[in-house]
Amino acid sequence: MPRKMEPAALFGTGPHSVAIGDIAAPEMFEAVSPAWNALVSSDPNAHLFQTYTWLSTWVRHHPGARIRVLFARRGARLTAGLGLQLHETGVWPLRTRALRFLADDASDYCDGLSDPEYPHDLGAVWSYLLAQRTWEILDLRYVPESARVAHLAAETAVRARADVRKQDEAPYLEITGDWRGRVSKNLRDNIQRRRRRLHERGRVTFEVADSEAAVNSMLSQLAPMHIARWRAMGQTSLFCLPGHRAWLSDACRRLLQARQLYLCRLALDGDPVSIGLYFLYGRRILGYTAAFSEAYANLGPTHLLEAAMLEDVQTRGLADVDDMGRGAEPYKRHWARQAQTLNRYVIASQSPLALPAFWWSSRAKPWLWQRHQIGTLARECRRRLALSRGRTWPPCPGVSETGGEDAAAGECGHPGAQR
Repeated sequence: MPRKMEPAALFGTGPHSVAIGDIAAPEMFEAVSPAWNALVSSDPNAHLFQTYTWLSTWVRHHPGARIRVLFARRGARLTAGLGLQLHETGVWPLRTRALRFLADDASDYCDGLSDPEYPHDLGAVWSYLLAQRTWEILDLRYVPESARVAHLAAETAVRARADVRKQDEAPYLEITGDWRGRVSKNLRDNIQRRRRRLHERGRVTFEVADSEAAVNSMLSQLAPMHIARWRAMGQTSLFCLPGHRAWLSDACRRLLQARQLYLCRLALDGDPVSIGLYFLYGRRILGYTAAFSEAYANLGPTHLLEAAMLEDVQTRGLADVDDMGRGAEPYKRHWARQAQTLNRYVIASQSPLALPAFWWSSRAKPWLWQRHQIGTLARECRRRLALSRGRTWPPCPGVSETGGEDAAAGECGHPGAQR
């Protein structure tokens, strides 16, 4: 902990006082990174998207992001943390400021961090945040119902202008026993039948990246498959954006060093059938993104990859839960019978500018998101605009950022991909 970092506020007196830190510069976040990592390790409910590795890598590749990291500390020990980012819209004097979780569009879950020995310190951080006049809207996305921030936000919603609604869900499968006993007989039979058909065509291999060279190789194969799949739907894959691909590639290399990366490939005679990007954290394996070759689409390559992954993970004892990440895609329901609900909390300040911003965030945006065609069109416009400008910021709202290795110029088929 840097000695010169003065507390932004103090709660309590004497030896029981807790200091609140409020930093807005990446270099200051780096200065507290050892204490932040210790806090993540002490929190039994922490997830990978709260680690310094994940957040700092995202910040490094999004220099336009305005971070706001709040924390509670007792001496040199961090006891609570809240990673946020500031978004500004409009022009002065009608400019509105919204605080969101840091890297929320790139993360499956968002929450605060809390040291179990000091469970009330996160509440002190929350109280400090509410007292600030540096925002009009708190827009907290992808918050699990069981999250600590969910309870704090729900308490605040009773006495403030607020909107709480389900935003998404995250299916999961417990795999403490043989995974075959956790899924339907129909799914097991289909996988077995398709496996036989695949093996009849040649030599089938399953590999997990264990070196930087293997990571680069798999990401370079994943990107064009993902792009081709989205292009077939008339849409632009995020893998078309070099900036997104660069940051995720960097994150994968850093997570490999931390032994938290599980990047795997199912291949037939060396030809990729399907590639999946997963993360390991806290006895969970979390599926982040995947793609498959259209040449094997009739074999259910996503299901074959999932089965191969589960067998390897169980054999090596790597996880007890197959966390399929946020998103209720139909294929996940073939596997998982349980899901955790992810909510969005929008809280308005007392500022006069907060009312229109609150209406837009809590009423207009959800209405647009519920119209699939409108939402798809808006996402496509933003991605093509980012391509034409060579930009990756701001990210597409409500879309998880993914990426991979750089590919040949123009492979996306849009003029903006040409340099």
